[in-house]
Amino acid sequence: MMGGFREILGIGTLFDIPLFGPNFEPWVVMVLPAGGFLMLGFIILGMGDFEQRKKARKALEEAAA
Repeated sequence: MMGGFREILGIGTLFDIPLFGPNFEPWVVMVLPAGGFLMLGFIILGMGDFEQRKKARKALEEAAA
């Protein structure tokens, strides 16, 4: 997942298939080692947000029941 996101944002392709138009400006930081740490942070942030939303949804369902 991390490698896929880094390739999409850093180069603009996925498996050498261009995903964006010719005006896409690649994020050079994503192809550098620092981009890996940045992407890992985004993934952890997204997973934490997902877990919080899941807990809040479960608490609402239990309160409604």
